Amino acid sequence: MTDGWRSKVLEPGDPLIRQGSLSNEVFVVQHGALRIERWEDDRDQPAVLAFRASDDLVGETPMIEPEAPRTAQVVAHTRVVVLVGQAERLNRFLALKKAERLLTKYLAHRAYEMSVVQGRGDAEVRLATLVRPLVRDELRKTGSRTGQVVLKVSRDHLAQGLQLGHRRARGLLDDLWIGRFHSKGMLTIDLARWAERVSGLRG
Repeated sequence: MTDGWRSKVLEPGDPLIRQGSLSNEVFVVQHGALRIERWEDDRDQPAVLAFRASDDLVGETPMIEPEAPRTAQVVAHTRVVVLVGQAERLNRFLALKKAERLLTKYLAHRAYEMSVVQGRGDAEVRLATLVRPLVRDELRKTGSRTGQVVLKVSRDHLAQGLQLGHRRARGLLDDLWIGRFHSKGMLTIDLARWAERVSGLRG
């Protein structure tokens, strides 16, 4: 599927996609993690919407609406390696393999996870779902699904992703069951407890 794609390396904070831009490029994350952010007119900084990590497809807008501008920006959350390809070529490949339904299923699952994160359900389930790509990336590095992983993620980014004010976010993070938030932007996740929280999610 990725024959002819090129590799690109980004350091933390480097932009991959700029909101409002036009491009026919799509990306697949090989290693590391990205942040999806959106600028709003009434904000002086972008708000985090989601994270993406290893094996995720990113920037699929031109596959669906080729002339549409990007609706969000994407920046490197950690050091990240992505494969860069062309939307039209990927669409042709999926059509040739009669695999368009796989893309539809993948995007539907992502939309479902977003609805969980932004919904009114259990706050820890929402948090566990938000950081799921970051946990998945750490599991890929370590190869272990027991014990703990440590995620580098700020309180502000978590609050934005969960659409919580600072006070509510602090209350949630100070009393976590699935792990422990450290003041220097490190979130320790107990993998067994995290898995229990996300076990009811589809996919």
